[in-house]
Amino acid sequence: MLRRTSHHASGSRGDRRTFAVRRRCLKRGWGAASLLVLAAFACKPTSRAKSPDKLIGKGAERVDPKLLPNRAAVDPKFPPNPPSFPLVNVPEKSVGPFLARRRDTSMAAYIGSGGSPGHRIISLPIAADGTPFDPQVVADVSADATMMVVRPGGGDQPAYVVAWTDLTDRGEALSVTGVTATGKPRSPAVEVARTKDDIVWIEVVPTPRGEVAVWVEETRDSGGNLFAIALDAEGKPRGLPSVVVRGILGWQAVATANGAGIAILTRKAQNDDAAKATTTIAWLRLDAEARAIGTPLVIGTSTQRVVDIDVARVGPRFVFAWTRRGAPEPEVMVATVDADGTPASLTPPRSITTRSGGASLVDAVSGIGPSDPGVLAWEETTHLARGTRRLHLVPLPVAGFADSAGAATVAHGESAVLEVDTAGVPEIVPLEQGYGVLARLRTCAEPPILGVPCDDPVPAPTFVRLDSHFAVTQTQPIFVDQTQNRATLAWGLSCNGPECLVLAAGAESPVEVRVVRIAPETNRFRAPVPAAPSPDAPHVVAVDTLASSDLYSELSVASVKGVPLLASITTESVAKTDGYVGATVSVSPLDGSGMARGSSVVLTKHARPEGGVAVAAAEGISGGAVAWVGRENGHAAVHVTRVDANGKRTNDIQLTTAGGETSDVALAWAGGGWIVAWVDTRDGNGEVYATKVDPELRRIAREVRITNAPGDASDVAVLAEPGKDGPIVWIAWADPRESPRDGMADIYVTRVKGSDVTPLGPEQRVLATVPHSRSPELAPGTAMGNAAGGVSLAWIEEAPAGADPAGASVYGAMIGALDEQGKLVGDPYRTRGAGEGFPTSIAIDRVGDFLHVALVRSTRDDVFLDAMTLGGAVVQRPFALFGLEGPPSMDVAIGILGDGIYFNDQFEGSTDGRIRRATVEWRR
Repeated sequence: MLRRTSHHASGSRGDRRTFAVRRRCLKRGWGAASLLVLAAFACKPTSRAKSPDKLIGKGAERVDPKLLPNRAAVDPKFPPNPPSFPLVNVPEKSVGPFLARRRDTSMAAYIGSGGSPGHRIISLPIAADGTPFDPQVVADVSADATMMVVRPGGGDQPAYVVAWTDLTDRGEALSVTGVTATGKPRSPAVEVARTKDDIVWIEVVPTPRGEVAVWVEETRDSGGNLFAIALDAEGKPRGLPSVVVRGILGWQAVATANGAGIAILTRKAQNDDAAKATTTIAWLRLDAEARAIGTPLVIGTSTQRVVDIDVARVGPRFVFAWTRRGAPEPEVMVATVDADGTPASLTPPRSITTRSGGASLVDAVSGIGPSDPGVLAWEETTHLARGTRRLHLVPLPVAGFADSAGAATVAHGESAVLEVDTAGVPEIVPLEQGYGVLARLRTCAEPPILGVPCDDPVPAPTFVRLDSHFAVTQTQPIFVDQTQNRATLAWGLSCNGPECLVLAAGAESPVEVRVVRIAPETNRFRAPVPAAPSPDAPHVVAVDTLASSDLYSELSVASVKGVPLLASITTESVAKTDGYVGATVSVSPLDGSGMARGSSVVLTKHARPEGGVAVAAAEGISGGAVAWVGRENGHAAVHVTRVDANGKRTNDIQLTTAGGETSDVALAWAGGGWIVAWVDTRDGNGEVYATKVDPELRRIAREVRITNAPGDASDVAVLAEPGKDGPIVWIAWADPRESPRDGMADIYVTRVKGSDVTPLGPEQRVLATVPHSRSPELAPGTAMGNAAGGVSLAWIEEAPAGADPAGASVYGAMIGALDEQGKLVGDPYRTRGAGEGFPTSIAIDRVGDFLHVALVRSTRDDVFLDAMTLGGAVVQRPFALFGLEGPPSMDVAIGILGDGIYFNDQFEGSTDGRIRRATVEWRR
């Protein structure tokens, strides 16, 4: 499918996502043209013919601003809204209206019914203050007109160009016409192309002599072919159209000093293997006669998927931006070239979103003048709430940019972050001083208005003004009148000097489109910027993807001589053994900062997902060990694999041979060897067993059965602590012995000798609770008020499906301190996390006198990563770090090591999993 990365058919920039033009129905997302609720009328059944004179709309006379407010009583407690002017009642089966601006003139146009069976293009000229002039009929078109653009014209006269497509018996036709600033046609409409292919994009670029019109025709077998034709100052063709380039998949056009420039994407398979294709980003310049100047200049190539491209003119250079999809994370890439397109002036592509957790290009916008920087907009793929993204705005550099580390740097060092809704694509335009943004977002009055709730405002179209330093100076919701009726759709942001115009529509049927004029004024609404974090709140510094494969079910991380080593297991893989589907166990070597320093090493593809995975370092010697469960001779067996510091296998043993099922492995180094614990059903019930192996994986202790109780134990955790007579190993697990029929477990702990796994006392039930208790996690003592020799313990009190978050106080995460006998020291700390929903996973790590806690919290629609610090004089509350991309039902394994939180995630709506690391500044 072809990718359009151009301006919207509405006349403004926006959606760069995949789209296709279907017969009689044009689909787009919310954004500049996405008010194509209006275009969607083209998909409705034919209605009865109406009088053509009534279809031109309500803008037949100038509207006196004194007549506003116009439709409903005004609430006096609200300040006046920006003035809005009725423009047109859009009839069914219409396309548009779309807005264009040239200096102090503006014009909208739409395709509407002109009596059966034909349609008309209606122009709607607009005064500088936003009031409409008389509409005009520009041209008669067929009822099969499907797409239209309105653009400011070139030359010295204040004029516009309208281009549109009609479906024909054997394809499509493209026509153009020039229009004066008063909306009257400058010349008869001219058909410039007729093709059997689909026309999927049109752009008209102004030049000193007129315009250059470019379009793409989608073919069935070779992508798209880009055509161009020169137009004169009247909007009439000057010459014949020609093919500029063939077989392209993405494109974007921008004006140059004397013509147009086209950024293009092409993709070529390697050795006829479409899965191994190289994408090329190239730059082609056209003169004012729409002739190519030389051959395309290659800006960059990528073996990863590229689906969008944008280009902006910034001072004497052109800046290219695109999203590079694929592992480890999608990134926004940038490159520059000078106005002459010389290869020597090219700055190589660089990422500007490294370690952001994933990013996607939104727009690249040229500055107003030669000395004004443009702006690049990108959004994070992580989020703080479902349906919300963080939009980043950074100034585009005037000259080349690249630091010594190879990452792109941004000139001026200032930027903005806005929290916007994911429905639609923001529109961004340069202002005389700063930038304007039109996006869907949540805001309410500031200061609050008495009696007006502002707990969870509904997202609605809103204008945001930023100054030249990217500080928000004005946040203005788009209202359709002087009441509090907010627009449901807004588009076509265009500005001249400090003032802007926006087209907007409410929930009326038929749709009434209005012009809203926005001028600078004292801000009265809350800015859509992220709230400043609490001084004590954990703060995310970076998010990195360490591994990607199938969906992951568990992970474990350990420090090997100060360097992290990560082990993971997938939910399943393609390998099959004895008729079952096996899982893949991998080890990923990381560097000191927690980033991947090499490829993951696969230890096996025949593991059992329910067996889990555990990794533990050795002390005094290199490397570590990984425990996992495989299937041997028809039953499950514990395996221990010795690995070096790079995760490569050096030895492997099958530790168990008894019949039955085996699961929930755990591993810890305890003075001269590893303690291995697991759950085994060899005697009927699932009981906890433990043993010890030396550095060569030789068994040096007998297998010890830790439990002997009804029900199946699960979720084993181990921790080795120094003791007076040698290491002491704590073992914790979930045990349903009090209600084996229901399987409702409590958390139990015991201690064993680190030398030979001899029990040091009976098991202890930590706390009898009503909910199912599971997933215990252990950390060294002294935090949380531990007595000497104790440990910290955390676990989950599981909420059943459908539990009411408002009243289910017994569910959540529990964090407590145990004395050396395994008894609670005081009451445990209970938390439900940083917001609605319930915790589903927990990890803890002791740093000095503080306990770092990470939680996975699941809501009805979302899944979040929360964090908090416990210890000292103040008990902290949890803080939300960000939302994961996977669904709320996703099982998330989590671990903490130093400043890193490790967790599994997945691409939203996908079966592709990934292991990620959030680098956190814990503040204490």
